[in-house]
Amino acid sequence: MTADPRAEYERRLASWRERIAALDRVNFILSNIRLAIALAGAVLLWMAFVRWSIGPWWPVATWAAFGMLALFHARRLQRFERAQAAERVYLRGLDRLSDRWAGRGRDGVVFLDGHPYARDLDLFGHASLFELLNTTRTEAGELTLADWLRAPAPLQEVRARQAAIDELRPMLDFKEDVAVLASESPVGRTGPLSTWAGSPPVRFAPALSVALAACALTTIALAVVVYRDIIAPEWLFGWLFVEAGFAAIWRRPFHQVLHAVETPERDLGLLAGLLARIESERFTAPRLAALHQTLLTDGVVPSKRIAKLRTLV
Repeated sequence: MTADPRAEYERRLASWRERIAALDRVNFILSNIRLAIALAGAVLLWMAFVRWSIGPWWPVATWAAFGMLALFHARRLQRFERAQAAERVYLRGLDRLSDRWAGRGRDGVVFLDGHPYARDLDLFGHASLFELLNTTRTEAGELTLADWLRAPAPLQEVRARQAAIDELRPMLDFKEDVAVLASESPVGRTGPLSTWAGSPPVRFAPALSVALAACALTTIALAVVVYRDIIAPEWLFGWLFVEAGFAAIWRRPFHQVLHAVETPERDLGLLAGLLARIESERFTAPRLAALHQTLLTDGVVPSKRIAKLRTLV
């Protein structure tokens, strides 16, 4: 670790700001290209389906190109957001070094009750020790930090933690990656995530899947025959009205399932990214090595298991 943390923070902050400026220029160019392709696609749609002066494959190819460019742009935007997250990490670090951290983080006031001297020592609350130290991104992490502040640890445990800190201290890139990945998400609600994981699955009748697939195929078939002037467009519009009614019937159970999945899916994404970065490192400190080993389940790394779970939700 450099002898001057402020100088290291400022150097890395300047580097990330250069990346942000470069990525912003690229995003501006890509946004303009997407706009131009979208306008061209709209014109080609009008020429193909209103004027009938060109074949339908022209607008199809144009919008396919727009979709591929949108996917590429999304990856660039993700890199841009990650660079902004890194900037925030180092700005917060400089705030701590400059004693400007009070009131800018989570203060842990919920942990005040039931402790005999937490208020006297400013362990929790505004401008507390908890707020200064708290860089956790999950409820479980905050609870662990609070427990460490509220109760003493055995000497052996203290020495194990210090050994872990000694090993982590020079690993600047690793600590930066973990901090940036964690800062991309609000504090993960591990309580609801655990509740969701332990809840019974919601099952729909197998016939519903068949019905939904049949509706989609029918819509496609009607669109094709209407385009070829085999039947009147009113048939397609009528069928869409029927589909809207079918969707309205199942709207409530679908909404309940999707709403229940929304928050766990985001938290699973955060956990998968963090675990994948931790799995890529090898540690020698006993506490870190033991933690690394406990992450394995039947020899499979947890990030892969979470990635598989995310495909289901």
